[in-house]
Amino acid sequence: MKTLIFFCILSAFAGSFALADERMGEKVEVDLQRIFIPKAGYDDNDRVEVVLQGELPHPCYTLTETEVEKVTPAAQAHEYRVRQMGWRRLDGACAGKLPHLPIPFQLTATLGRLAAGDYAVWFHGCNGEPQSKRFNVETSKGGSVDNYRYLRVDAIAAQPRYRRGEPVTITIEGTIPATCLELEHDLEATLLDDTILILPRLITNLEDCRMSERQVKATFVLPGLQKGNYLIHVRTQGGAAAYRSLKVDAE
Repeated sequence: MKTLIFFCILSAFAGSFALADERMGEKVEVDLQRIFIPKAGYDDNDRVEVVLQGELPHPCYTLTETEVEKVTPAAQAHEYRVRQMGWRRLDGACAGKLPHLPIPFQLTATLGRLAAGDYAVWFHGCNGEPQSKRFNVETSKGGSVDNYRYLRVDAIAAQPRYRRGEPVTITIEGTIPATCLELEHDLEATLLDDTILILPRLITNLEDCRMSERQVKATFVLPGLQKGNYLIHVRTQGGAAAYRSLKVDAE
């Protein structure tokens, strides 16, 4: 009997705490302004990632988990939905109506290794309408994670804002692990819609091969871009990538 009473008391406390939590805040879906994913450049050995950008309305919002799910039915297995969740406080100073004090955020969501094919990623945009980005995954030419050797990317440098028509300069820094490796000649930065793709491949010179790390830099200059938001996507080792965002203003 005492045990039963004890559990009843615990249940009552748990219920009151849950009610208090509901009064203090609520779980919400955060609208995304945009997502970035290169429409080409992946193969089925790569770890496919999506970069999410958005704004929290004011400091009473905090980010929680990023949800990634396949869209059903099975016939649409090559479609994914990405949702960014958050927590909105409703207590204290957050109880009333607050002015719009946006807090920008950028996150990365992982889709994992995907079979070769065409894919779409859906997300909830700021206009309240579902939006999507499409990309392709090719069949790998080898059994390893990387079809090519890539530079270990340590840093990406670029101005955060440019004017329309102004040349965009991007510098990447990285580490080469051996004396017989060097950056591939004539590397390029390729514009794929709103993503600037850089593939810093390494080649073998075969003259001497000793394990000895050295730092290298490579600079890329793109002609002026149109107004908009862009993501620099630089491939690195292990099927992964490094990122940096920039914005081009009208004037």
